[in-house]
Amino acid sequence: FQAEDGIRDQPRSRGLGDVYKRQGLESSETVLNATHKIKEACISYKNALLTGDFKRISELMETYWRSKLETNPHVASPEILDAYDYALQNGATGAKISGAGGGGHMVLFTEFERRHELITALKEKEGRVVPFKFVKHGVDVWRQ
Repeated sequence: FQAEDGIRDQPRSRGLGDVYKRQGLESSETVLNATHKIKEACISYKNALLTGDFKRISELMETYWRSKLETNPHVASPEILDAYDYALQNGATGAKISGAGGGGHMVLFTEFERRHELITALKEKEGRVVPFKFVKHGVDVWRQ
């Protein structure tokens, strides 16, 4: 799912430290603990991918996102947060948001049987659905 979040940043360095400084966030134990949770989730995510445990991947996507929000509550716009919650309410079992500033993508997982329900619901929102599949040589993406 791809959507514009309406955020436009000035051309500046996008280093994490710079982002935190611009948003008035300092290092804290909460941020450090959340960063450790993200690291642990990424290691588990790799293992889940290698073993084909898609239920675990969905769980880890949620863990990653909640931990990311703990590092910085301003990491996503209200529109992105609404789209994320909307996807989960309409059949997504996990989501990974990526992008910076002016828009991005959400990679959504859902049960195979619920995919059409989720796609239909997402098409009612602004944005577009971009299906993908796992393949041995990388990722194939196609347009509907």
